[in-house]
Amino acid sequence: MSVNLRQVLPTDAGLNLPEPVRQTLVDHGIACNLAAVAVNQAAQLDQQADAQHDHIKALRRGEPVATAAGDVAEATDRFRSITLVALARAATMYAVYATQLAVQIAAGEPVTDPGDAAPRPKPSDLIAALSMYLPPLSFQPRDDSERQQVADLNADIQRSYRDLTNVITHQLHGVQATLYDDLSAATKLDSKIEVLDVFPFAVYDYAATVAWAVGMLTGLDEDA
Repeated sequence: MSVNLRQVLPTDAGLNLPEPVRQTLVDHGIACNLAAVAVNQAAQLDQQADAQHDHIKALRRGEPVATAAGDVAEATDRFRSITLVALARAATMYAVYATQLAVQIAAGEPVTDPGDAAPRPKPSDLIAALSMYLPPLSFQPRDDSERQQVADLNADIQRSYRDLTNVITHQLHGVQATLYDDLSAATKLDSKIEVLDVFPFAVYDYAATVAWAVGMLTGLDEDA
């Protein structure tokens, strides 16, 4: 299964954010997209390797060919698991940073960089205590001209948050959450252990959705 890449903050949005904050938000988006591209490439390689393995078995070639085809199939499967961990790690940082900014905006406070004092949870921390690190968000329009825009942004955020909550609550039963934390550990996983894609996909979607709302609510270039 592939993941849809999400647009990072465009140049005409978030113009009232402090520039270091804006650049950090953009960097988080780029980081997630790099990982998402790798996930999609890995999925394609995995499908090709599985098809090749099945084809070789059907041809009943000798053991050297069958062994090589099996090794390649296992390697591409492991590569996809590693890229999913990379996406989970990048998306967790993106979601937390965007949420920290969004909380300030929702409270009507000036946006400042959360800095080194801000929590830096791992993916397993989100799974264990989602609302602690990603509290539910809701924005209020500053005037009637913003009412529809804010309502649409709130609806998108709430939809994405429900999806993420559903994944954690109903689709990760029996999954070792710490699998998403450590890239080096992921390289040593038993090939029979599956790293589910639903969690990194859902966190990535939520992070990008919140980041988009932050950009829309902090200054747009109407002439762009």
